[in-house]
Amino acid sequence: MRQDDLASLKEILVRRSLSTSGSFTLHSGEKSTVYVDGKLTTCFPEAMPLVGRAFLEKIRERGWAPEAVGGLTLGADPIAFSIARESLETGHPINAFVVRKEPKKHGTQKFIEGLEATEGKSVVVLDDVCTRGDSTAQAIAKAQDAGMRVLGAVCLVDRQQGATELLAGKGIESREHLHVSRAGGAQGRAALSHGRTIVLIMNDRMDRAETAIQKLADENVKLAEKTRVVADKVDALVDIVQRWYERHGNGSGGATS
Repeated sequence: MRQDDLASLKEILVRRSLSTSGSFTLHSGEKSTVYVDGKLTTCFPEAMPLVGRAFLEKIRERGWAPEAVGGLTLGADPIAFSIARESLETGHPINAFVVRKEPKKHGTQKFIEGLEATEGKSVVVLDDVCTRGDSTAQAIAKAQDAGMRVLGAVCLVDRQQGATELLAGKGIESREHLHVSRAGGAQGRAALSHGRTIVLIMNDRMDRAETAIQKLADENVKLAEKTRVVADKVDALVDIVQRWYERHGNGSGGATS
């Protein structure tokens, strides 16, 4: 995959999929101020060939030669379709499959769709965003139950919250293409990175955002201090007025004729 392709994919991810303002509930149930909606990228026409080529490269890097790729619907679906399409350009076509969350209610009542036969099929399991890895692990279990030989797993964005460790504990090697990291507390920097290559646009945006937030916080502190000073002066004035009335009455008791 060319570096400019990777840069384009990162730019699309940042522009379309990454949100860093607000409070979000993740699939794992945890709260986060960073949210990645991978499908806004993987379903985007300009990104689909980039996604396909990126995953093919990652699969080749590991020395895997899968007959098919797929994962739990629906995060993995557009990725699998993109890989299958781009694999035609390599001369080694790779099939796509879909892992249902529940078995089909009629007919074969199977979990795996898109393949005529699954027994002994070597596959790589996919996901768009991995947090704890539960969805990926579920897809792997369903694939293995269908007789597939899982070579490994690849996700587009790894939130680095335990997915790699979970899958490793199940004997599955996983690789992320990009990851999201948080550092520095509440005003920490969010970054999409590949290896050691940090997405500069994200750092730039976060730097500007953090500067604005800090400036606003400083202004709020100054405003709070001014408000406190005014409040103290008002309290002092009220106290003076009250003492004056205590000494002089309400002003209605003048001389009589």
